[in-house]
Amino acid sequence: MAEFKPPPGSILNRRTMPSLELAAALVTCLIFYAVYYSRLGMVRTFVAVAEAFLAGAVIAIGLLLLSPYTSDRLELLTPASQGFLLAAFPEKLLGLIALVYMMIRDRNEMSVLNTIGYGILIGAGFSFVENIAYAWIYGSQIVYLRLFSSVSMHLTSMGLMGFLLGLGYIRQRKRWLLAVLSFIIPFLLHGIFDFSILSGGKWNFTIPAHILIPVFALEAAISRSQTLPRKGDLQRDGIWFEEWALLDRQRGYEKWILRSTDQTRSTAPFLRLPPGPAKNAFALCILVLPILILIEPELIPLTVNITYSMYLSLFVLLPASIGVSILSIGSVNPNFFKGRLLRIPIVLDWEVFEEGIPAPVNSGISYELSGASLYLRGNLEESENRTIQFRFDRIASPAVNFGIVKLAGNSDSGQLIRIDRTAAGFSAFQRRYRARRLLWGLFYFFHFPGSEGFRKLFIKPRTITQTRRTYQPGDVVFLEGDPARRFYLVEKGKVQILRDTGTGPVALSTVEEGEIFGEMALVHGEERSATAICMTETILSSALSDHLESLIEANPEFASTLIRTLVKRLIHSEEAFLEKLRSLEVEDKGQWLHKEGPGENHIPDEEKGS
Repeated sequence: MAEFKPPPGSILNRRTMPSLELAAALVTCLIFYAVYYSRLGMVRTFVAVAEAFLAGAVIAIGLLLLSPYTSDRLELLTPASQGFLLAAFPEKLLGLIALVYMMIRDRNEMSVLNTIGYGILIGAGFSFVENIAYAWIYGSQIVYLRLFSSVSMHLTSMGLMGFLLGLGYIRQRKRWLLAVLSFIIPFLLHGIFDFSILSGGKWNFTIPAHILIPVFALEAAISRSQTLPRKGDLQRDGIWFEEWALLDRQRGYEKWILRSTDQTRSTAPFLRLPPGPAKNAFALCILVLPILILIEPELIPLTVNITYSMYLSLFVLLPASIGVSILSIGSVNPNFFKGRLLRIPIVLDWEVFEEGIPAPVNSGISYELSGASLYLRGNLEESENRTIQFRFDRIASPAVNFGIVKLAGNSDSGQLIRIDRTAAGFSAFQRRYRARRLLWGLFYFFHFPGSEGFRKLFIKPRTITQTRRTYQPGDVVFLEGDPARRFYLVEKGKVQILRDTGTGPVALSTVEEGEIFGEMALVHGEERSATAICMTETILSSALSDHLESLIEANPEFASTLIRTLVKRLIHSEEAFLEKLRSLEVEDKGQWLHKEGPGENHIPDEEKGS
């Protein structure tokens, strides 16, 4: 490619370039470090922060001291070998060792957010020393591009290493997989970046992608880490990370189900307006530079001959990518990850059996069966000699033993259990469930023909009635004449339905566990036609009438059951009214006879004896 020769008179010449490069290295490191530090908000001592920064600097100094022993062989190596083997491999390996040391030192107080912060600090210290060394040693075109882009590359790749390593540290499963990925992914990002720099030519135009993609990935990692617990918090609560994630997904399942009924909308978007007016203003100022260069190419005169592709990369693509990177910091909304669901729920029904009792003693639903822990919605009482059985789509699991996990501040909406998966046939049942869940999820996600029929698998009475409350015996759920806005599901206990006939209440029906009542909620604007009173300690879950309409539309089996229940209650109500009328007739007849007294042909008792 022909060289681009800018006009003479440049302020950037061979004499002043090293000092300007040194200043650029200092300023660039400080800017990126300050922006990410404010984003992370690390609550660590100054000594811990300085130690991480110095660790990166020491790694860079050590590799620079070893560079004379490898410089003679550089000409024999390809750009790929130089980028991956001589640069990325030792830097990321030593960075991983330093990061592991800091994690072990902090132990229980370590959080994923802090491991990201330590990784960024190590990358900042490394890039600071490396850029100073490049500024004083080399005078090639590579220096111009590395001064700015290498800082972002080191910080983001080490930050992603910290995220994956910290996530593996707090998890109970897949630790080694995340540990391996924490090295491989930063290694590949670093190696591809150096390969593009060393190859030059058209590869220079890929530099913005090498900057922006890791920046956005790190932003998502930081936002996600703000919702994750610390290792010490998990140990204090006595749960695994997988169980914490399971509890966190419950909110996502509930939101997803309600959204599927078109009754609610997400209020937490993935992207948000980036916080920090000063940071945003600085990023916009940087974004102005490439626009000015494109309008007036002679705005920055150079005396150094560089290719036109290098000129565009240095003064157009690189400032634009740096400006976008700084502007994007903080743009990912952390609230997006709270209760966020990435897979659809396939609801399982569960029943608990006690030895010697044929009927189930407890029942309810669960949104997933993915591991050794499950979250059960419904009433579950702890007792010995009990087993649990699961069922979905007419497929039943073998009965397995289980234990309840005590949670601090647990609500009455459900309970966390750990099951014994060693029972014969249970692993096969779990594999079938996962396969069906994946298959049905794909059908539903891509809206294949017939996919709407899958809605009945997760739109059930127990899934859409998510407002839960406990009532004591004698508590009134609603009175006759109250506005009808909600319907109710009995999870535990009994509810009696009464109607006032003017002469006293009449018991119309008794609603037991697993049944719903309050069907007048279907008729908008109508009042309650009866009174509901709890007969025993009762747990009710309720939902709005619109949810009942969605349930009827999505679940034909439920609609059929509801019709049969309504007909049965109607017949029972008619029988109760007829019985009440008959008792009133007998009572009225007795009162009439008592009021009329003896007739004309009636002979008093006194006369009978005369």
